[in-house]
Amino acid sequence: MEAKNKKLGIIAGGGTLPRSLIEHCRKTGRDFFVIAVEGNADPALFTENVPHMWIRIGQAGSGFKRFRDEKVEEVVMIGTIRRPSFKELIPDMRTTAFFAKIGAKALGDDGILRALIKEIESENMRVVGIHEVMSNILVKSGVLGKVKPGKEDLIDIRRGVQTAFELGKLDIGQSVVVQQGLVLGVEAIEGTDELIKRCGGYKRKGSGGVLVKLRKPRQDMRIDLPTIGARTVENAKASGLNGLAVHAGNTLIVDVRDYTDFALLGATRDDAAGECFDKAARVLGLPYPGGAAMDKLAHESEGGVYELPRAKIDGCPLDMSFSGLKTAVVNLAHNAEQTGKQLDRAALARDFTQAVVDELVPRAMLAMQQSGRKVLVAAGGVAANSFIRAELEKECRKHGYRLYMPPLKLCGDNGAMIGAQGYYEYLAGARADWALNAYATRDIDDPIV
Repeated sequence: MEAKNKKLGIIAGGGTLPRSLIEHCRKTGRDFFVIAVEGNADPALFTENVPHMWIRIGQAGSGFKRFRDEKVEEVVMIGTIRRPSFKELIPDMRTTAFFAKIGAKALGDDGILRALIKEIESENMRVVGIHEVMSNILVKSGVLGKVKPGKEDLIDIRRGVQTAFELGKLDIGQSVVVQQGLVLGVEAIEGTDELIKRCGGYKRKGSGGVLVKLRKPRQDMRIDLPTIGARTVENAKASGLNGLAVHAGNTLIVDVRDYTDFALLGATRDDAAGECFDKAARVLGLPYPGGAAMDKLAHESEGGVYELPRAKIDGCPLDMSFSGLKTAVVNLAHNAEQTGKQLDRAALARDFTQAVVDELVPRAMLAMQQSGRKVLVAAGGVAANSFIRAELEKECRKHGYRLYMPPLKLCGDNGAMIGAQGYYEYLAGARADWALNAYATRDIDDPIV
């Protein structure tokens, strides 16, 4: 059954995104039912024309039962949810059992959300991300408005990215406000908008600073997608910030005009292809990093056993999405575990790899046609995959393109690439300022191999 024909269950928190999703479902003719979370969702949204029920956060059992009664097949969580105190929670029996089961995971948002996905999918409902339902909702790379960041803004952005990444690893928050290289504040339980307001009182004279918001390294984008709304933009402006920097895609299609002159043609809207390989490998019980192991396992099967999704981004033919593919693999493994059905690991690895090939290679060929280029370069860990390499070679021969790929021994670690690029950046006169930090990741006594 096509996704748009599957009944969608919406767990709605605060903000305007639930309204946008409901309007999208109506526009596309998709059947839906909403569970509105008390104290978070906007009551004005839920009229008689919107099929819904209200629950407290602690009433998971009632919510799951209603979704089952409504024959919901896919579930999306959207909107802000204020974390309640335990006094406010008053959990029903299902929720009490849930918190007893996850234990210490309740100390972090990511732990709770990952456990919640498992709980929902144990009810034979598939959890999907808002970006899988509304394909045009994610931010693309580049400057989105008329105002471009200045030199000081770029320094603040680099500092913010560095800080937000470390913050995310601790599962604390997603956002950082930086001004003149100084961190004015980091997001905790208060949320992004309150962070911006708080930092307004700490601003120094001079350049206004920026808000940086990134997804956490282990964040599941299906149920905790980093979000910037109109209110956030307005609050940033009111607090005197110069702009916002948010997380875009990680897998890129780039037109290289010179060693230091690039034009981004396409990117992923969510997971990078290599990241998707690693996560699929983990589900199949393969070692990390998973690329080589997945490649080896895929060669043990002809595939054609599992039907896996290929994403298409409306209006952006060169952009990609891999989160739906990753989710499909997770669901297949989970369902096999629940039902006791034997999972054909080799066939799944092969079919998964073919799905990635079908995402990457046609877009690479389209990028060549649109840019008028005759030379294609494939690099990085994914370029080590034998199926991707073979398909690129076949298609380039077919279209008369020259294809360059590093030898396999240079595909696993990008250190050589970074060093080479640094050389050409140096020749071009590019220099880092004193805001650049370097962190040692090895002990000085470690042997060099």
